[in-house]
Amino acid sequence: MKIVGIFMIKNEDIYIEQAILNVVDFCDVIYLEDNESTDGTPAILERLADKFSHIHVRTISDTKQSNEHLVQYFDTDTWVFAVDGDELYDPQGLKKLRMRLEAGDFNDWWMIYGNCFHIVQFDKETHTAKGYLSPPSKSMTKLYNFSLISDFPITDERLHGHPVFKHGSQDATSRKLDLASRHSWENAYFRCSHMAFVNRTSLPKSEKRVFGLRLNPPQIYTLKKTWRERGVLYALPRIVKLVFQLLTGRDGRTLHYRQGPQETIRIKEFLSR
Repeated sequence: MKIVGIFMIKNEDIYIEQAILNVVDFCDVIYLEDNESTDGTPAILERLADKFSHIHVRTISDTKQSNEHLVQYFDTDTWVFAVDGDELYDPQGLKKLRMRLEAGDFNDWWMIYGNCFHIVQFDKETHTAKGYLSPPSKSMTKLYNFSLISDFPITDERLHGHPVFKHGSQDATSRKLDLASRHSWENAYFRCSHMAFVNRTSLPKSEKRVFGLRLNPPQIYTLKKTWRERGVLYALPRIVKLVFQLLTGRDGRTLHYRQGPQETIRIKEFLSR
């Protein structure tokens, strides 16, 4: 069994090193896909690649390129772990998860979700964070069992699309295991402190945002593609709609990750390495 980690990264120099170090022992191979970062991120990625032989870095201009590494793992005994630069996993918990994966405990499942804490405020001095737990908020952890599929055509980035299962048509939804519904945050071993709503780059606001708002790589790619292929008159209304959603808190990130009561939790174990 092999675990392959794949990161999508765009201007994440505040937390990206911690995010990588937290999963470096969990993964047998790690691909770092840098979507043309302009802050200190590229230097951090190269330094970590020099330190760890199983880390591989490249710069991509099109988020679809992030799927190219994964084709070789279709129909193999491989778990693919998708991680972003704002996701800090519990390294001790991942040790237990790896043992269960190696034991074959989850071989019949296509995808595994874990517990998440979506952070809106973080105090570096006390390692205390405020945010929203899943459940009731949505989990965004992404661990896929590639032994079950023969293909995975994507839409805009790695692992975004519809898998082709080896044994004919299957409902991918029914093959997803939600560990967050089985374990509390305190007892979970597959859990992530998600720095979703805090600053993740050293760049000044004027350089890292659009209309004062931070867009993720798939959003940027979709807008660029629409502009290039359909023209400004077609793209402009979609840009206005996206900006409106972000400004009013009606975008998917806010709607999915800010559910339930706000909690205060110490996350020192996610920052210890």
